[in-house]
Amino acid sequence: MSADELSWRSPSALVESFIDGQRFLAILLATPTCILYGLRLWASVIVALFVAYQLELDNAYWAAATAAVVCQPSLGASLRKARFRSIGTIIGAVVIVALTAFFPQSRVSFLAGIAVWCAICAFLATVLRNFASYAAALAGFTAIIIFAGAVDNPGDTFRIAVTRATEICIGILSAGLVLTATDLGGARERLIQSLASVTHLISMGFAEVFAERPDTSTSSWERHELTVRIGALNGVIDEAVGEASDLRSRANGLDAALEGLLRVISAWRGIDNHLGTLSNGDRDAATRRFRPIVAQVAEIDWQHDPIAAREFCRVQGRQILVTSAPDISFRILVDGTATALKGLERAANALVLVTSPGREQTDQSGCQFNVPDLLPAAINAFRAFVTLITVEIVWIEANWSGGQTMIIFAAISILRFAPRADEAYPTAVRFAVGAALSAVLAAIVNFAVLPAMQNFVELTLVLAVLLVPFGALSAGSWQATIFAAIVATFMPLLAPHNQPIYDQQTFFNSALAIVSGAIVAMVFLRLIPPLGPVLRTRRLLDLSLRDLRRLAIRPRVYESGAWIGLLSRRLEAMPQQATLEEIARLVAVLSVGEAIIHLRKLRTFVAGKEELDQALACLAAGNLSGTRRELVRFTKEQQKGGVREALVGMRARAAAKAIMAALAQRTQFFSSSTPILGPSTLLIVG
Repeated sequence: MSADELSWRSPSALVESFIDGQRFLAILLATPTCILYGLRLWASVIVALFVAYQLELDNAYWAAATAAVVCQPSLGASLRKARFRSIGTIIGAVVIVALTAFFPQSRVSFLAGIAVWCAICAFLATVLRNFASYAAALAGFTAIIIFAGAVDNPGDTFRIAVTRATEICIGILSAGLVLTATDLGGARERLIQSLASVTHLISMGFAEVFAERPDTSTSSWERHELTVRIGALNGVIDEAVGEASDLRSRANGLDAALEGLLRVISAWRGIDNHLGTLSNGDRDAATRRFRPIVAQVAEIDWQHDPIAAREFCRVQGRQILVTSAPDISFRILVDGTATALKGLERAANALVLVTSPGREQTDQSGCQFNVPDLLPAAINAFRAFVTLITVEIVWIEANWSGGQTMIIFAAISILRFAPRADEAYPTAVRFAVGAALSAVLAAIVNFAVLPAMQNFVELTLVLAVLLVPFGALSAGSWQATIFAAIVATFMPLLAPHNQPIYDQQTFFNSALAIVSGAIVAMVFLRLIPPLGPVLRTRRLLDLSLRDLRRLAIRPRVYESGAWIGLLSRRLEAMPQQATLEEIARLVAVLSVGEAIIHLRKLRTFVAGKEELDQALACLAAGNLSGTRRELVRFTKEQQKGGVREALVGMRARAAAKAIMAALAQRTQFFSSSTPILGPSTLLIVG
């Protein structure tokens, strides 16, 4: 509910809305979990600080700060994040040592190299996903952290790199140890529930298409919402893989489930559009044969009996696939329903993989490493480069002793927040506010509380008073970024040492540098804005249309899994402001691409090869009238041949008709030119 909607209400109405609302209930239910997270975060920081003290490391607070950042509300997320953080730390340390070796006497080249490295990390943090994105960002600011410690003594860079990496790894291990000892882990259960829920909703939506009186008014929006939820499953899978070692080697089978669910969405769209062209009587006659089967699919208990669900989909899918089709309309329903059942079978197999390891069937995803659009990543790389160059110049010109710390936190903010597109600047603002509040708290603790402390136990109690509540608030839903910023910056601001140091000038210099770094990053995120939602949407549509035209004539035939993977990333990347029509266009590109791949694979076995080639060439050129003409000629050629050729030919005709239906439905879009500007390489094989 927005502030505008609340502004006219009376105080009593506002109180009732919060007390009686679901949001208040959700906060109450989440409170124990948040407090538990705050306790774990505090314990992780204390363990890391204790170990670093015992090893007498230079800056023990980096171990504590790392533990605070790595610690996550769930065990799987913490372990997965810790693993990628370790990778990013090692890469960052190696890079800074290499830069020092390459530019031992050239300070300008060295600083430029650091800015370029941070730009590369910002680029990778944007194109990668989940914790891999975090590792790319970490590789950038780890190099900056080591640089800040070695800038006055470049010859000692290797030792400092080892020390900083050790401090960071202590923090990672401490958080992992605390989480492992106090959290039994629930990522596997969350994955089961999420995957089963999405599969159930998709099966219900698909079954609705075959109902006697289907409600098609919201089917397009429903498909879009489910596509978004399929994309969100990637994060849940990442957590489960991080928590359960037995899932790590089977992660590709989980990706195969997402690919299967997207195939169901595509088949659902194709059947829905085809049935929309029929009269009510013809529609009822066409769907009557499939109605009992899809009705049973919608009633399956995916979560508690995935093995039975998998077998039902497998058996029914095969029976439907061999069903004789008297006409092309029936063949479209046969092939589409069989495809949907196969996709649901793959989802059920993934549920078997998670619930009953060892009883799953081998299933590999064909998805590759896909990038929806490289231009946002290039913009973020430019943002990082300009920000780092600016703070480096300020540091050199001002000859400020806190300049290195300012560079560190400018890099942290720009690398962590730039990939968030429209949310980058608001998040950076909240982080800067949190850093400023953290500086105030650290000043109070450093000069009013710690001088009276006598030992480590008293320090742990002081940290508990601050970290437990703020950690709990950072895991909540209200201003979580501000509280997370307080948690992340408090230990570097407090900077506790084995031998306490209470130097006001040093503290305020460090505090000013940290807050200034966060503010500088915030300013540049504002000055160099991301692509607007309208332009992002247009680019994603244009790039998809361009790829579809290339798909029609490229020498090597795409695997459908690679095509689905690419378009699914594009659907995930669509801004929230995108209209239903724009989303429907992207789903149409997905379906047409699948039909093209199917036709190209059937080309060897069908008649009319020249007509098919001409149709695809016309499609690649944006000539829709020529495409329709040649596809009509191609479908006429399929009526020749024997029984086997007739079956293959009918399937080819069904694919051709699906293409023609999509082109007729969105003629203006498919015939438009695609003026793509800037970087736009789309499919990268990893």
